[in-house]
Amino acid sequence: TSNGGNVFGILAGATILLLVLSVTATVLGRRRAPVSLPALPGGTAPTPPVAGADLARAAELGLAEMGDLSRDPRAAIIACYLAME
Repeated sequence: TSNGGNVFGILAGATILLLVLSVTATVLGRRRAPVSLPALPGGTAPTPPVAGADLARAAELGLAEMGDLSRDPRAAIIACYLAME
């Protein structure tokens, strides 16, 4: 049992050490200032492309496929997904 107690002590010490390191890394990570991206030349950020019209069109096509009452529900859902791709 002497050997078993020695192994337990080593494992307990390693566990405590890893727990302390984890807490320290978490605290230091939260205290650091966030890194800001460098500014672009010209001083203005590029505007993201507007996809609202494309999304609205895809939604309309999907709803049109769902509204076809001649299809069974499974086929209507598949047609809706295909129309929105």
